[in-house]
Amino acid sequence: MVKVNGITIGNETFPNNEHIFKSIHTNGFKFVIDFKYSTDMDIAILMMVKKYLDDKYTCWPVTLIMKYCPYSRMDRTIEGYMFSLKYFCQLINGLNFDTVKVLDPHSSITTALLDRCQEISIQPFVDRAIAITNVDFVFYPDNGAMKRYSEIIKLPSNIEYFYGNKKRNLNTGEILRYELVDYPDVQGKRVLIIDDLCAKGFTFYNAAEKIKDVGADKVYLYVSHCESSIYNGKLLQSKLVDKIFTTDSILSDWSSKIICNIEE
Repeated sequence: MVKVNGITIGNETFPNNEHIFKSIHTNGFKFVIDFKYSTDMDIAILMMVKKYLDDKYTCWPVTLIMKYCPYSRMDRTIEGYMFSLKYFCQLINGLNFDTVKVLDPHSSITTALLDRCQEISIQPFVDRAIAITNVDFVFYPDNGAMKRYSEIIKLPSNIEYFYGNKKRNLNTGEILRYELVDYPDVQGKRVLIIDDLCAKGFTFYNAAEKIKDVGADKVYLYVSHCESSIYNGKLLQSKLVDKIFTTDSILSDWSSKIICNIEE
């Protein structure tokens, strides 16, 4: 989905599925494009819209808000696979936005590859989740998340964090073992898990199970980006996580009662 100054563009089609693009008008002197990735067609719409703005509104500043950056999982060269993120970022750079804003990118490679890139702070979202849940501890599901978030998130002085460790089958992605590292006494306490992305939720299922096994009363989850594939996993049915907070960056199915839009 592509919105220009709050108005959805290219959401109508001809009978052969070509998209219909109506003229874009503004009362101001700048454009903000909100880009929500669903399929690669959204990328084509984004390209068409930016080319139109370049033609009609020459030299007007255009900001791209792309909370979730597509192809960010493929952020390196792997034998047998394309370095997809590199080529996607080259495409975005070629559109020459004045500013590109992203939320909680999957890796630092994303911001390194994007020109004129700014990160949207997740601090307000984390603060809101903590205020709603009144948690006692924050938990990072792996060592990488712990290193990243302990640097960029400022927790209240009364809240400590701990983290987990997982071992995967590198061929299948299956989690073979999950453990808590130097965990505190969480008996009867509330714990908020924080991470960037949830697909089917297997990591969070394992983390929540371990946290509740050592006595936690409530476990909550904040993820900046939640895919609709979460409905294909067992996390939602397990009742291990009491509430999931996320943004509207990619999720399209909000039917689960435990998933909440942290931006509302």
